[in-house]
Amino acid sequence: MLRRNHLDKDDAISSAKLLTSHCKEHVVFFQPFSPENDLIIILQTPTMRDGLHRHGKNIVFMDATYCTNQYNFPLFTLAVKDEYGHGVPIAYMITSSEKQATLELALQKLRHTFLTPPRCFMVDKDLCEINGLRAVFPESDVLLCWYHVMQAVVRWISKTESGVSGFSNGDIKKDIISFFSKLKSCATRHDFETMAKLFQNRFEEFPALCTYFRDHWLGIGDMWSDFGRCYNHAGSDTNNLVERFFHRLKYQFLGGLRNRRLDDLINVLLKKTDGYFQVIHGLQSAGRIKNASMKSDDIHTSACRLVEKGWIDRIDRISQEMYIYNVPSEQTHGLSYKVCPSESFCSCPEGIRGRKCKHLVALGLLNELDAEKFPNLNCQMNAHASMIKQKKLYSVLCFDTKEVDVQSLCSERTFHTSATTFLCTCCTYSYNDNCACLLLACELFDVTRTTTTPTPCKVNTLFHLNVNTAVDCTATVLEKLNKILETVQEWQTVPQPIQQQIEKLHDTVTNANRAVHTFPAVTSDVTRKIKPLFPHRSKNIKRKYRKHIHK
Repeated sequence: MLRRNHLDKDDAISSAKLLTSHCKEHVVFFQPFSPENDLIIILQTPTMRDGLHRHGKNIVFMDATYCTNQYNFPLFTLAVKDEYGHGVPIAYMITSSEKQATLELALQKLRHTFLTPPRCFMVDKDLCEINGLRAVFPESDVLLCWYHVMQAVVRWISKTESGVSGFSNGDIKKDIISFFSKLKSCATRHDFETMAKLFQNRFEEFPALCTYFRDHWLGIGDMWSDFGRCYNHAGSDTNNLVERFFHRLKYQFLGGLRNRRLDDLINVLLKKTDGYFQVIHGLQSAGRIKNASMKSDDIHTSACRLVEKGWIDRIDRISQEMYIYNVPSEQTHGLSYKVCPSESFCSCPEGIRGRKCKHLVALGLLNELDAEKFPNLNCQMNAHASMIKQKKLYSVLCFDTKEVDVQSLCSERTFHTSATTFLCTCCTYSYNDNCACLLLACELFDVTRTTTTPTPCKVNTLFHLNVNTAVDCTATVLEKLNKILETVQEWQTVPQPIQQQIEKLHDTVTNANRAVHTFPAVTSDVTRKIKPLFPHRSKNIKRKYRKHIHK
């Protein structure tokens, strides 16, 4: 880092100046470090806020990393998945503590930047993060990263206390991992509970393992199994998007060197990373960067293939009152799938997990060929809402908040919607801005939904007001101190009581200055290099090189 970017030799003073002057417009919230309050810095540029508004409806990824400053302050990063399948940061949070109260306060200050609460957050199994998100975003689900779930399981079964550690139990450990993979792929709660019983019966001779499974994973199956994420979650089951950003931050933007100062980290986050992602987005828009993991084009191609094969004549409508269809399988002869566009439901292996499949996309394409048999989605949702109301498959939970529970016509699921917030937990709403459940709720409470886009609070203005107020108070205090100094200078002698008060004030200000403007460095590692991700590889290369030389 260049020293010319430092506004002061003291890192705390330089960071405060940077946040309250040069980068003021990018600061959502800043709480200086003090003995009473933890340090909280929330950063968000206009580009990041735009990415949040465009891609933050369904899922937001959240994770923390370390070794980015000498104080061991964690860097929390929130990211979304853009239309090209790449992870884009939408906010940074730097705190001096990982306590739940501190994280909850930071999330409360950040919530104002969201247009609507996201459908879900994806995190590691960190209780402070989970509890903080549930307190600030009660409308959103919290999902667990599948990679970290498996990492935690593998680490635990490698311990002696698990009873299955050691090389002799290698086959048993493989069976455990296989069972967890089967539990992950369960599309319904019933399937999950059945598989959980099979797991406990299979490993009943290992009581510690069964206890671990019941205490840590059985009760939160909806957070890590497929049946708890049957909606649009961008096709992501891991936090790899955020992990990839952390790798780029440490080894590209920081050059593989361990950063020391907090102001340097802030400069990198606001200048280097933001500019980098703007360039990447421009290259993506021009078609010069593609993501092979994006499957939307493949699904559309498969749906077009069904239309070209004449699937329009092979699709039957099950009911004349609702738009539910039988769509024959393309690969298995004699097999048909139950498809309902109004609920974004399909009984195929992909659709039953809330994913967009070729059968749903094909029904949308057939609207152009036969609008009577395959009407548009709005027409189908209105008919679906009328049928739910006719069969009374709903229950009003609260008349004040206009909350309704709606029973699915295609599965055993129940969806929760509100005619006040205009949000719904069904799969259709996660892919569209409307659904049959919401239409029903609006009809029950005689509410007309406005189509205007909600406007987030002006967080930057609020921050500016806080800063200006602090500056005004400081100016008033300084003016009083100057008047006191002028008065005391006119005296020939200073009375003893006032002299004692001045000394006491001097000691108080000195101690407060040390507390406010000093971050305690907690890092014992004085090396500049960040540890490589795979340190054993360099050792193996050196060994091979030495063997080659000796030969």
